[in-house]
Amino acid sequence: MEEQMYSKGKYGMKQMIGENRVISQDGYIRLTPEAMVDVQLKHMISGLDQEENESRNGGTSRTRITGYTEWVSNDIPYISLGWDWELDVISERLGYVRTGEARSNIMMINSHYIDIGRRDTREILGSIIDVTDWKIVVHQYVTERYRYL
Repeated sequence: MEEQMYSKGKYGMKQMIGENRVISQDGYIRLTPEAMVDVQLKHMISGLDQEENESRNGGTSRTRITGYTEWVSNDIPYISLGWDWELDVISERLGYVRTGEARSNIMMINSHYIDIGRRDTREILGSIIDVTDWKIVVHQYVTERYRYL
């Protein structure tokens, strides 16, 4: 039988820490960075943002292609992870670049089961995102979704 650790969280509920996840009263699912790396996420949706033109001198404008993507875990309670991206058309290689911070219902905790904070959680999630193959999946999905526009 799997051993479980319990912690009286600062949000007033008993939180199960280990293989099983629970949603805390503040809505977060708490995981260590090591546990988050092992979470299997699947693509849910990606889309394009409405076009905004940046005016330049002489009446020209620069068009930016931007969008969003959302991913979810297979297991309950569901982990949700989303971020914004931009299609980089200026550099030599056309490609997707993550912009902004990750959005998630995850709060990272340290080895003592203490929250590391929202800013550090977003930074760690961003690092995890950046080493995945999300760009291929988003490109395929967006290309198919908007092919008749």
